[in-house]
Amino acid sequence: MERWRENVPDDFRFCPKIPQSISHARDLGMNGVEIKLFCDAIIELKEKLGYCFMQLPEGFGPRGLGILKRFLEYFPKSIPLALEVRNPLFFTIGEASADYFNLLEEHQIAAVITDVAGRRDVCHMRLTCPVTMIRFVGNGLHKSDYTRVEDWAKRLKSWFESGLQSAYFFTHEPDNLLAPELAAICEEKFREAVPGLVTRGPNEAAGRQGTLF
Repeated sequence: MERWRENVPDDFRFCPKIPQSISHARDLGMNGVEIKLFCDAIIELKEKLGYCFMQLPEGFGPRGLGILKRFLEYFPKSIPLALEVRNPLFFTIGEASADYFNLLEEHQIAAVITDVAGRRDVCHMRLTCPVTMIRFVGNGLHKSDYTRVEDWAKRLKSWFESGLQSAYFFTHEPDNLLAPELAAICEEKFREAVPGLVTRGPNEAAGRQGTLF
């Protein structure tokens, strides 16, 4: 961990993904040692630790909210967490959706927003704390990708003006070969929309990522 910390810029932040041995366990890992092992390891990132990312399986639905509540009470408050759910019932208008987002807000957990063309319900646009995490899935730099990026630039500008403190914006492509280029496009558009915005894009870290391994 020390070597990783030393080989990234001062304002770089790692966002470790919680392993499936925790996120896909029936008890979310609360009855084992996995959570402690994970947290003990990533806390060594110290000031370079950003938000952890936990992606629950699609089969995890509203019936699991009780388990999720216990997990959020159990998980160390010293480690910032962003959570992604994929069960469609969490995004329908009703009690399940309200209970889920209220739970995240109560524990100051960031609700992951996923912008993917094939499924629009996961692009829910809900903010549950002053930090958001967005996973943007492109379509091979199709012209629609540029339109969606411009829309995000406007939305982030509005959110920052309304009190948003930080946004973790991750770009994905079908084969991920174009993900760095997509990230550079996002960085350019976001800086244009939000004067003074501090970003950590691919151009500034070019040539250094390989030194992490």
